[in-house]
Amino acid sequence: MKNILKNAENAEKLLKLTSDTMILLDKDGTCVDIAVHNVDLWFLKEDKLLGKNILRMLPTVTYNQVYPKFQKVWKRKVRSTRNYELVIGNKTYFFKCIMYPYEDMILCQYHDITERSQRKLELEKRNHELNEIQKPPLSEGGGMTLPTRASTTQDIRESCVPKRNRKSFWMPT
Repeated sequence: MKNILKNAENAEKLLKLTSDTMILLDKDGTCVDIAVHNVDLWFLKEDKLLGKNILRMLPTVTYNQVYPKFQKVWKRKVRSTRNYELVIGNKTYFFKCIMYPYEDMILCQYHDITERSQRKLELEKRNHELNEIQKPPLSEGGGMTLPTRASTTQDIRESCVPKRNRKSFWMPT
């Protein structure tokens, strides 16, 4: 048996293969350490984040989603895994963040899922468009019933009247 995964010499190589970015935060959200792998995003740079409170740098919408999970990990010492949306300027990024309690800090594993999420949104949009195309032109409540086998002229007249107006509709015979 080989112990490749347990060998300390392989740890950094394995980390680079499996993670985009690892960020170590103190209890207030200040970046204590960062290791960026497999991603080249302008906002994920050591010189921009090290020593700064990353939570305060987040847009309000993202902060309101991330902060409660951050607090939960800190207080309960549990892991949190969630996908987030990050809007910076006119560009939207999507990322998966896994937060782990680590000693007296929180380790955040960042995975950029922007491309995958954008493809998913595009497929959902196309699916919605196809569903709209397949819908009948009039809703069931306001549609008209076409006669199938009407036995009298009165049956035909009634079947051609919109359902919502049948009780108040009057047509001489």
